Amino acid sequence: MKKDIIEATKNARREYHKEWRAKNKDKVREYNRRFWEKRGAALIATQKIGSNDDESSYDESDN
Repeated sequence: MKKDIIEATKNARREYHKEWRAKNKDKVREYNRRFWEKRGAALIATQKIGSNDDESSYDESDN
């Protein structure tokens, strides 16, 4: 019985969010754009940090 209530609650929540996303496509699109923009910036930042470590180990004054 408890599992049925939990499952019904999950289904109701899913249905509500599905309807909300259908009604607010512009908000969902904007949210996704911001998410991937931040994710890309973080990825670039981590790549720069990694590449800067390699470059900083090389000292031109040694040549």
